[in-house]
Amino acid sequence: MAMGEYEDDERLLELLEELESFEAVSWESAAMQEVAVEKLVTEEEANSEVGQAVARLLRSELRYYRKMEELAQRPSLPGEELGRLNAARKSALLESVEALTSALPHSLTARAVREVGLAYCYYLLGHLSRTIAHLERALEAGLSQPLVHLVLGYVRYQHTLQTHAPLDQLDEQGR
Repeated sequence: MAMGEYEDDERLLELLEELESFEAVSWESAAMQEVAVEKLVTEEEANSEVGQAVARLLRSELRYYRKMEELAQRPSLPGEELGRLNAARKSALLESVEALTSALPHSLTARAVREVGLAYCYYLLGHLSRTIAHLERALEAGLSQPLVHLVLGYVRYQHTLQTHAPLDQLDEQGR
């Protein structure tokens, strides 16, 4: 897509549908993107700065998953190529963080979607505490879909496991 062109509602939905078609996309990642795109489309915000930042994020994620699928078809997985692909994805996610952070939301919907987009990026980057903070901000901005609450609960659970003793190491008293 050339600079200056904008995604419309239909194209955003197509990007989301294609992303969700990859088996490797986790349910929580798909849920965050689904909520963001749904809000952009229903509130006619696809052409907003936030909408365009989300569209760029979707396109970069699609490039990643297409390449992963291509690599998976090979008889052996070249580690060096996989490393480059993951580094490129990390770079693209950090660029998306920058784009979403600098996108000015002109409505509560755009603000909520921006927060979900940032949560998505930080989740994939492994920053669970930032993911939680951005999902909470999305809720504060009025994004009250049950899916957001479900993802937030799941990420809190993951964060707890990551920061505290694994459950299988607890004794009978829970210590």
